[in-house]
Amino acid sequence: MHGSLGWTYRDTDKAVIRQQFAPEDSILIYPSHLKYNTSKKQPYVGLIDRLCAFLQQDDAVLFTCGYSFGADHINERLVTSLRRGANSHVIAMYYDEIWTEDKKSVFGLEEETNSVRGLATHETGGKMSVYGLRHAVIGGKFGEWRLRDEPKTTESIRVSQYFDEDAAVPTKQTGEGKGDERWEGTGRFLLPDFRKLTDFLNDLSASVGPASTL
Repeated sequence: MHGSLGWTYRDTDKAVIRQQFAPEDSILIYPSHLKYNTSKKQPYVGLIDRLCAFLQQDDAVLFTCGYSFGADHINERLVTSLRRGANSHVIAMYYDEIWTEDKKSVFGLEEETNSVRGLATHETGGKMSVYGLRHAVIGGKFGEWRLRDEPKTTESIRVSQYFDEDAAVPTKQTGEGKGDERWEGTGRFLLPDFRKLTDFLNDLSASVGPASTL
């Protein structure tokens, strides 16, 4: 949808294909100042229209991963479609970790001025959920990821597949603590990382049949 250097348009059968060494004039969306104008042409505008028509259906759900919502012309169409669709929803896996010049890790959703946070809290009427690494916006409300209960080893679903817990905090502010650490339940949601998401989905879809004997 967002275009790629590897996507080309084949005139013979009107198909969108991926080609490693594509001629420059066949590339769908080239990263230049002309990108916005190019996006108004076929087949790109047709793909956008199909997406919007889908979102305007009742109870439609769109999952995104890897899109940073940096294209205003796409965001505007998404917001308009969400407002028209009855109970339609966008769930965005949003990798928001940013490394500063002094090598400090910060998270985009934590900032009140973050544009994606603004889309989810103000512009979509609660119809857009954003799942960041340390924070999320769900139902128009912003918050920090936190497990409700401490995971048990007997549970069938391994929490570590999608959530990396923070280390327990010593009850005493000073000193190492001696077996009396406090469990906070905070941590890092892993699925906005596309590699973690694919591993998680592969694990869910893996079918284990009954053991057979010869």
